[in-house]
Amino acid sequence: AEHYGVLWNRNTKTWILPLREPDTNKLMGWQEKGTVDRTFNNRPMGLQKSKTLFGVQVQREEGAIVVESPLDCLRIYSAGFTGALATCGAVVSEAQAKLLRRSDKIVAAFDNPNLDAAGKKASDQLRTFARKYGLNLFFFNYGDTTKKDPGEMTDEEIRWGILNAKSAILGESAYVSRNAKTISG
Repeated sequence: AEHYGVLWNRNTKTWILPLREPDTNKLMGWQEKGTVDRTFNNRPMGLQKSKTLFGVQVQREEGAIVVESPLDCLRIYSAGFTGALATCGAVVSEAQAKLLRRSDKIVAAFDNPNLDAAGKKASDQLRTFARKYGLNLFFFNYGDTTKKDPGEMTDEEIRWGILNAKSAILGESAYVSRNAKTISG
């Protein structure tokens, strides 16, 4: 949490997840993520989280791991990998894709596209942006796991998924297994 500047509000039992301006590191606002009722609130109202990535202040030139949830960034960091960034949802904006150009290699670890329609959609979006902007994109390898996202995985499963990431050159087959059933909604 310290690495990313994440705070805990014990009164509301929420994580406070800072979102920073990509060029100046100035605080734009934050997302409050509730642990009791699973709420998400963006502060201030109207915060344009699509203009940045959670963790942009720790983005590494040599590589980034992009996920949906800021808390997955913390989980990946605790497994020994630096440079995780979050889109703060299952939509990848063009501005976020342009920010990813700051890293030489990107591993997309959105929610398991074999189990989650939104994770597949985010993977599709990023693959399209990768072609447009020349991103060196790979996709986290979920293998035959039924885990929804890196937050549910062990350190070893995270390590294996990153080290065995598949190149986006393979197209959709880099992140979708044909024998898996995608859950909608």
